[in-house]
Amino acid sequence: MGNHTVAERMYRHDAGALMYAPLRVTIHESPPGEAVFAIDRPSHTVSALGRPEITEVGRELDRKVGAFLARLGVPVPDELT
Repeated sequence: MGNHTVAERMYRHDAGALMYAPLRVTIHESPPGEAVFAIDRPSHTVSALGRPEITEVGRELDRKVGAFLARLGVPVPDELT
C-alpha cells in the first residue's frame, strides 16, 4: 500500500527509505474467524534511518492509517493518532 509522492518525500533524504515504501500490509482471517489488518507502523520502521525529515513523514503515515481505520469503524491504536 503506497503513494509515489509520499515515498519521494522520504527518498529525497535517503534512498534507503524505499526499503519501507510501499507499506507492508496484510488482511487475513484469524483462527477464530475474525478479520485482521496488520501493518508495520510507518514511523517506527523509517525511524531506523535516523533522519528526522523521514520520521516525520512516517508519523504522517501513522495518522493516515489511523484515519483509514477510523473510517472503517474499527478501533484505532493510540500509536496511530
